[in-house]
Amino acid sequence: VLKTRLGAVYAWGSNREGELGLGHVEPQLGPARVVSLKGKEVTRVACGGQHTVAALSDGSLFSWGKNDRGQLAHGDMMGRMTPARIEWSHGVAAALA
Repeated sequence: VLKTRLGAVYAWGSNREGELGLGHVEPQLGPARVVSLKGKEVTRVACGGQHTVAALSDGSLFSWGKNDRGQLAHGDMMGRMTPARIEWSHGVAAALA
């Protein structure tokens, strides 16, 4: 996963758990834009083996991918194949600074 200087996010790889945020679980052999983040000002992106988190300039966080242990911070254990906003008001965006 990478973020361009203009804030676009691209992903590629295995994608077994939807960790690329492309809306499907098919492998992606080359960079593909995470279109659901288009128009959002992404400042940082981080990824684990099967999940990804993006921080936006407004302080909001989005996560997607595998969530079998609650690692996406959505209050459930359902995976997400596209970025979903984390509804948590504790100022966690600073943790990615």
